Amino acid sequence: MSLSTLDTQQNADLGVPVEILNPKTGLPIGLRITVLGTDSDTYQEIVNRQTNKRLAAAKKNRGQLPTLTVEQIEGEQLNVLVGCTQSWESYDPAAPATAPVPTVELTPGVFLDCTPENVRTIYAHRGFSWLRRQVDDAIGDQTLFLTS
Repeated sequence: MSLSTLDTQQNADLGVPVEILNPKTGLPIGLRITVLGTDSDTYQEIVNRQTNKRLAAAKKNRGQLPTLTVEQIEGEQLNVLVGCTQSWESYDPAAPATAPVPTVELTPGVFLDCTPENVRTIYAHRGFSWLRRQVDDAIGDQTLFLTS
């Protein structure tokens, strides 16, 4: 048995497309979001930066770790999700053979490219917490990043 077949880092660094499902029906909504995994360099850099920031604050406070607010914790989680989102594409789920487009329609006629600002806008919206949860679950699901 070669462990190399179970190495998730390469695919975690490349990213995998995640089919977003309707939270009620479980059916595809016509949106794929490509995300990096927890074993990616990007994920590790974001988490390390956040941890180093806490350690620096603790050093200033004589070894006492700072008390984080719920808003700060949620902000850090949001930073990870935004940093690990590489692209998105929408398509017609009734005609999946049609060419996908690299935008998301937020509201009728409002199309958003996959920029960090737009990703943050969508993930931070409380009404889309179901989408944020699906993305977060995918980033943490190491089985998605296995080649075999």
